Amino acid sequence: MILSKTVVLMSIAAPLLVSPFAPSPTPLESISYTTQRAATGDRFSDWRHPSTRNNTFYQQILNDLVKPLEILTSPVYFSTDQCTGSVIRGLSAIPSPEKISGPLLIVGNHQLFGFDMWMMVPHLYEDRKIALRGLAHDIVFQSEKKGNNGLMEQIDQKNITMHSAVEYVYGLFREFGAVPATPYSFYRLAQSKQSILHYPGGAREAYHEKGDEYSLFWPGCDNNDESPPHDFVRVAARFNATIVPLSAIGAADSGLFLGSGSSDDFTNAINTFRCIFPQLSSSIQNLHDSPLTAKGGREKNNPRPPPLVFPKLTPSRHYFLFGPPYQTDQLDHNDRKECSLVYQEIESRVQHGIENLLLLSKKDPNRDFLKRFLYETLTAKKAPTFCVNEF
Repeated sequence: MILSKTVVLMSIAAPLLVSPFAPSPTPLESISYTTQRAATGDRFSDWRHPSTRNNTFYQQILNDLVKPLEILTSPVYFSTDQCTGSVIRGLSAIPSPEKISGPLLIVGNHQLFGFDMWMMVPHLYEDRKIALRGLAHDIVFQSEKKGNNGLMEQIDQKNITMHSAVEYVYGLFREFGAVPATPYSFYRLAQSKQSILHYPGGAREAYHEKGDEYSLFWPGCDNNDESPPHDFVRVAARFNATIVPLSAIGAADSGLFLGSGSSDDFTNAINTFRCIFPQLSSSIQNLHDSPLTAKGGREKNNPRPPPLVFPKLTPSRHYFLFGPPYQTDQLDHNDRKECSLVYQEIESRVQHGIENLLLLSKKDPNRDFLKRFLYETLTAKKAPTFCVNEF
């Protein structure tokens, strides 16, 4: 029952999730809460992780939604030792925020609909107490601007609407520390030495079309891009941040692409979908008619409707590779050329990590969902994957 509710909420709300941060929501039984806002209203310096404010609420999220998603996808995590360059199983090679002089900045590829963040972000906190804060699209904060201050509507599991589910998830984004995706927000988070999750590809990667799976669309990929591609590196260097490249796969392989965001493909797909799910198809049509605008990259300021993707009943296994940490304490933030080179190096490491994971995942003896699910159900252990020495 819990698994079915998880899939329902994800299939309804995921097409709108283009934030670089999406922790898992609570169950669909009627529940309401108020987003934590400090008396000063400073979302940057006064925010605290939900586990420190309402642990019962936080544990409910882990037990009822994060863990079921982990059962379905059996995520595998790898990190890279800074000194030896060796890849190890687990997250122990990621620097602890308390032991570095500046903020921790994790930079990676934005997977389809940001689906993987529902597992990766909570796991980082549970395993290493790293509370990542992300940069979310403006749409996440629209209801907050209207004056409801994050108060979520109660959701009846028998009558879930697109609007209530999406607003509910947006409130959780804010509850778990998401901030508007602006240069000012990034600067303030780095200035206050907080851990940041950054996806340079933004909406363009999260809303990618069929054939663009795991492709990077970072700013500066062509000569027509007017935005300085290395700005996040300059801010990182300004505050002596430690940059950790992140490569991840699995989300695109867990969905069935029914149509692209183009009008003709979408119309053909939605007409077929309407016969099966008439109410849901109307909500999806409204979503398509109000596309999000990519805030950077190759299609900056161009409205981008989401592709029509149906979640597979047998989702793919998810793989996460955290690359070698890069220290910026010796990097001059005023040296634009050097910062640009670091930017290109980070992008190259992310791309190389994706290629490695795509290759090595084929050697995973438990890549098949049914085999993996049965093994973990019968043994109560994580199904083995490919040997870490393969890297």
